[in-house]
Amino acid sequence: MSVQYIREAYGIPCKRGGRVRYNGKFGTLTSFSSRVHIRFDGEKRSRIFHPKTDGLEYLDLPGPIVDGHSDKSAQYWAKQYAASKGA
Repeated sequence: MSVQYIREAYGIPCKRGGRVRYNGKFGTLTSFSSRVHIRFDGEKRSRIFHPKTDGLEYLDLPGPIVDGHSDKSAQYWAKQYAASKGA
């Protein structure tokens, strides 16, 4: 599994090196499995989180975050859904 899995399964257009905030702490996305690996500023090791963990904010996303998704992410997945239904 990879960053592509996270993008497709959860609709989060994240990338390695992307910045996040969790409970007021800032960190960097370091790697991906079925989870995201985050190294918080000032720490030596990454921690593993579910991509949709409550309070986890992806800071590098374009547009505002609504219901856990950026507006561009929502638009992308709406188009994918419509295409799969033949619309």
